Amino acid sequence: MYWTWPWQWFGGIFGVLLSILIIVIIIRVIIRIVTGERYPYRHFHRYYYDEGKSNALNILHERYAKGEITKEQYKSMKKDLESR
Repeated sequence: MYWTWPWQWFGGIFGVLLSILIIVIIIRVIIRIVTGERYPYRHFHRYYYDEGKSNALNILHERYAKGEITKEQYKSMKKDLESR
């Protein structure tokens, strides 16, 4: 009988961890295929590189929410921004 017990122990742990990692990767790929999630960080791109018009609308929404402008001003400014 050969003395291989320590190597079998580490091989077993690493084998189990590697198997779990492979299963997690396969599940993640299946979820991305099913949900159609091709670019998972797309919302960061929209946040940092948004068009000027939508940024202006966001500022307008914030100003209205803070109470800096009235409802009539909000509606007229929004109409102006959407027509551009």
